[in-house]
Amino acid sequence: MKNYRVLYIFIFCALLSACSSDNKYKLLAANDNMTCISEFKETCIEIINNKCNHSSNILREENFEYIFQPNKYIISFVCINK
Repeated sequence: MKNYRVLYIFIFCALLSACSSDNKYKLLAANDNMTCISEFKETCIEIINNKCNHSSNILREENFEYIFQPNKYIISFVCINK
């Protein structure tokens, strides 16, 4: 019985921390290519400029609009000067 209580508290805390996260974007990196995922284009552009010191090459831009979920703006890019 005690194990179930600990498991319940752990799951509750995990859900609470995930739902209260204030992340406005996600940045994924694979080799030199990076991908920014956000609800807004401006957020991704700001992250790209900060990450690459205003010198980047945009590989792909996509905007997904959803009815019942937040929209997703995805930019794949490469930093020119490291």
